Amino acid sequence: MLWPSVWRFLHQRIQQYHQKTFQGKRYSEGRIGGDEFAAFIPVPDIGWARKKAGELAEALNTVIENQDRSWQMSVSIGVAVYPEAGTLFEELYGNADKALYETKIRGRNGFHIPALRERQETELENE
Repeated sequence: MLWPSVWRFLHQRIQQYHQKTFQGKRYSEGRIGGDEFAAFIPVPDIGWARKKAGELAEALNTVIENQDRSWQMSVSIGVAVYPEAGTLFEELYGNADKALYETKIRGRNGFHIPALRERQETELENE
């Protein structure tokens, strides 16, 4: 079956990137389901998160080859930074998920970190 090998490849690439980037820092990552993964990473600021999300998107924009087939792989990343995007798991996860879908709307193959103003407008709309 092809998909398990694709998931293994993707997970290995993510682990390699994280090990290289976060040397000695604690982080947690895992597959949520389907084709979605989550990572909880300590970040010094939003600018750093923006830089690393861009690097990860670039690192995973690759061609996967399996026997006589090949596929172009890319990722859509949504980022939520504590405490700007929330202080509870549910808030952070929800804002990262919204950012992920914004990336997909914008054409995929990249990342999105919502601006504080976007989050405040969303909160006002939900009240």
